Amino acid sequence: MGSVKDYFSSFTTGFISLVKGMAVTGKEFVTPKLTEEYPDNRKEGVAADRFRAALTLKYDEEGRHKCIACGICQRNCPNGSIEIVKRVVTTPDGKKKQKLDRYVYNIGSCTFCRLCVTSCPQDALEFSNDFEQAVFTRDKLFKQLNYLPEKDEPMPEPKPAVEVAAKPAPQVEAPAADKPDIVAEIRQNFEKIDKINAARKPGQPDAVAAKIQEKVDALQQKIDQIVAAASADERKAIAAEWPQLVPAAAPAEAAPEAPAESEIVAEIGENAAKLAKLQKADLSTLPAPAAAKLKEKVDALKVKINELMAKASADELAQIKAKFPDIAPEAENKN
Repeated sequence: MGSVKDYFSSFTTGFISLVKGMAVTGKEFVTPKLTEEYPDNRKEGVAADRFRAALTLKYDEEGRHKCIACGICQRNCPNGSIEIVKRVVTTPDGKKKQKLDRYVYNIGSCTFCRLCVTSCPQDALEFSNDFEQAVFTRDKLFKQLNYLPEKDEPMPEPKPAVEVAAKPAPQVEAPAADKPDIVAEIRQNFEKIDKINAARKPGQPDAVAAKIQEKVDALQQKIDQIVAAASADERKAIAAEWPQLVPAAAPAEAAPEAPAESEIVAEIGENAAKLAKLQKADLSTLPAPAAAKLKEKVDALKVKINELMAKASADELAQIKAKFPDIAPEAENKN
């Protein structure tokens, strides 16, 4: 008798539980749905206002940012996702000033901790809520936050006419505004190369060694571009500290009717300078992949120089012999 009673009691309890579960399920059929119809609702905004998607610089209505390149955010970043590149400029009133050159942000290693925003003394940073940051290559994860062109420094207010009339100041040519110190910029790039080379260790994976060598090559290429764009006075300052970067200039007493340098001679000079830099590297200290890559570049430059000398005329070969005595024997053989 007790077993029959227990059976019906269990049946009743199970039926009541089933009814409650079906009631909850039936209620969901008539409840409004909260599904986000992404990506159809992009314009309406599907992220919260406080969502941290990507670090950005704050720009005002005139297109200026408040960053002074103090480097506090770079030092406080726990993952090293921020790199501040500075440059020294001369203001219109003749003073030296440190200014932001490039603000590089790696969103791929960022933990969105917001330490950079809270520690910025100028309130120059903020996180956007643009959550669509997916890309196909890692290179696109590196972003330059100061993407707008820099505005010119405001000119200082002129002194009162009475003071100028009482004690006129000698006229001095005002330096160009926002002109970087090329020597300091080259020195910074060489310091970066030294730091990168210090990271080389025996037994490193080939991929790591190749990546280190790529960074070194990129910095050396940047140095070459800076030297190529330098003026005559800037080249003298560069040659005083790094003679190997500036080819030997023609003697001051050279005859004015000397033939102009042709495109072939100029191109041979550029390739010879690059070849001299690469040949200074000690292949024994580099990993095998990096050494092989460096040797390929050296061989490619030699082949290119030989091809250019094969196209050169007799006058051009004479110029090559005078300017680049190291490759003069090859020039004579080609002649």
